[in-house]
Amino acid sequence: MNKFPILYSFRRCPWAMRARIAMHYAGVQCEIREVKLREKPAAFLAIAPKATVPTLVLPDGKIIDESMDIIDFALKHHDPDNWGDANMSEVDCLVSIAEGDFVKAVQRYKYHERFPEQSVEENRKLCEELLITDLEQRLGKHKFLLANKPSIADVAIFPLIRQFAAVDDTWFQTTPYSNTRVWLNSWMQSPHYIGAMKKYAPWKEGNLAEMFL
Repeated sequence: MNKFPILYSFRRCPWAMRARIAMHYAGVQCEIREVKLREKPAAFLAIAPKATVPTLVLPDGKIIDESMDIIDFALKHHDPDNWGDANMSEVDCLVSIAEGDFVKAVQRYKYHERFPEQSVEENRKLCEELLITDLEQRLGKHKFLLANKPSIADVAIFPLIRQFAAVDDTWFQTTPYSNTRVWLNSWMQSPHYIGAMKKYAPWKEGNLAEMFL
């Protein structure tokens, strides 16, 4: 039995990113294994039913392969600033939109050459209508998405907004979404994001363990 959990991750994946941020915040020490998505190791495929990241393997062999469930696991371990103390119906509603139609629209915006039936501007506008405008209004009322303190909603949605903004940062910096930019920048400067974005070499079976925290 392993002493520590094992987290299979991919640095740039927004789903893995939010799981790592939560684990860093909660101080969950684990072995981290960076997965090269185009060459997934056989050992990873053998234990991960969905072969997706993030996948967390607990010392007792239990598998957690949904990022929101990993966040929940982390906050149950330690939640010093009460990120989990939030209106979960509101969290679920926001996360559902972000993970559903918004992510699909971001993919069409980011890889617009694959979807010639719609222009870049049309796909970007759809992203704005689905989520960005709502976030801007929320952040005009308080510092974070649900209140003046971070919650599960912030850590779950931040990596997806980061991905959207990065498609055309020059455009994003000139938009009227000033509240969203401040919120996004505050997360990107946070120690939990910086700690979660440490680089690791792709894992191969037989490698020495690399520890997260």
